[in-house]
Parts: sequence; C-alpha cells; structure tokens
Amino acid sequence: MTVTFVASSQLPTQWGTFTMHGFLEEATGKEHVVLTMGNVSDGQPVLGRLHSECLTGDALFSLRCDCGFQLEAALKAIADEGRGALLYLRQEGRGIGLMNKIRAYHLQDGGADTVEANELLGFGADQRDYGICKPMLDHLGITSLKLLTNNPRKVKAIQALALRWPSACRCSLARTRITPSTWPPRPASWATCWANCTRLKPSPAMFDPKPHWRTLRSVWRMLSAAVLLLPILLVMVLATGTACSTPLPYRFLPLAWPRCC
Repeated sequence: MTVTFVASSQLPTQWGTFTMHGFLEEATGKEHVVLTMGNVSDGQPVLGRLHSECLTGDALFSLRCDCGFQLEAALKAIADEGRGALLYLRQEGRGIGLMNKIRAYHLQDGGADTVEANELLGFGADQRDYGICKPMLDHLGITSLKLLTNNPRKVKAIQALALRWPSACRCSLARTRITPSTWPPRPASWATCWANCTRLKPSPAMFDPKPHWRTLRSVWRMLSAAVLLLPILLVMVLATGTACSTPLPYRFLPLAWPRCC
C-alpha cells in the first residue's frame, strides 16, 4: 500500500500545539493526517490513537456516538503526556463512507443496531483497513505504540504491522481512561455503545467494566433489596390488622410506633 507524505505544519489547539503531517493514499486518493507532539522518533513507546474519521461525531456534535469525545480525550491525553501521535484516518462509518453511513443511520432509526445496519447494507461489521498506518508510522520514525483503545482489532492490526507492543500499553489504557468503555455513555449513544461492546467484542483485558456496569449493578442491587424488603413490608401491613382504618402508606411506619387501632 503506497502512502505519500505531502507536508507538515503547526496546529495550535486548546490542548497545545501539535505538528500536523499530511499523507495521500495513492490507491484511493484519500487524505490522512497524523498529529504528533514531542519527539516520537526516539525509539521509545509512543502514546497513540488510531482514530477513524467521523464527520457526525467529530464535527457535527452527534450524540449517536462518542467519537468526538474520544478524539478530544485522546488529544488531551497526548498533551498531558507531552508526547504522542494521533492518526486521523479517512475511514468514515467503519469504512463504508458517509452516504452509506447515513443509510445505516436510517436503518438504526428503525431499530437496527450499528452492526445489523452495516450487514443489511451488504457490508461487514467493520471494514476499516489499518494497513495504511504502517507507512505513516515509518515516515515519522514510530516503532512502538502505547495504544489508546479497547478494540482488539486495532491491537491485532498494530501487531500485524510488526510494531513493538510494550507491556506498558495495557496499563496505559486504564491510566488514561479515554476508551469508550471508561466513561458513562450519553443516552443517545447507549445503543451504539451496547452494540460495540456485545457485537464487536472488545478485549476483556482492556475493558474496564466499572462505568458501564456500575449502573446495571446498582439496579440489580435495588431490585434485590426490594425483593428482600417485600416480605417485611407485608408482615408490617398484616401486623396493623385487617380492619385498620389508617391509610395504607402510614401502615409502613415502624411497628413500635402507636397504632390507630
């Protein structure tokens, strides 16, 4: 796969000044960008993210996904570390393109999840190709990545590119806390997050269940408590007597309190 370097420039952002490197994929004509900060060619592991283009989430503030939040969080994490790289890949809609993504959204409006919508349109669940990353990383002198992701496909892609995968990478995922599984999703993006977690099967070793499952665990505990308290409440109601004229809500007061009958 041939990817040609075009030019570099400074890109000031609210998190700091990045260097923006432009690349052209000759086979498709797609233009990709890498944002770097600090010295990334010293052979040390580089904090990085492979971010696929999402016009709706990155630029149009869609709540249907968390792509925009992931992009901002990745840039902030790199800026906090003072060194890193973000590869912005023109692979809209997991590789199906913007127009097909809109068609998929239409199917999702009818009840399909993100994977089902892609399959109904005749596409795979994820058609992104991470092979385009290799020539860009080679050009920048990046040989080892601490990847910000919970997507095992990206991990396999990096391993297939023969990049060094230091043991610190897995630790960095939990430390930086920016993967889709490490923040409570917005209500509008719950369906997308659920499909990502169940259909695309993120790696358990990289999946922090606390934020997503804390709510479910709390609901389960509430239901369990309700089941345990129900017999007690029934006993309290019966203890007040069947002929009691006290309104029903007041029958749940402690039995030690004076009763009306």
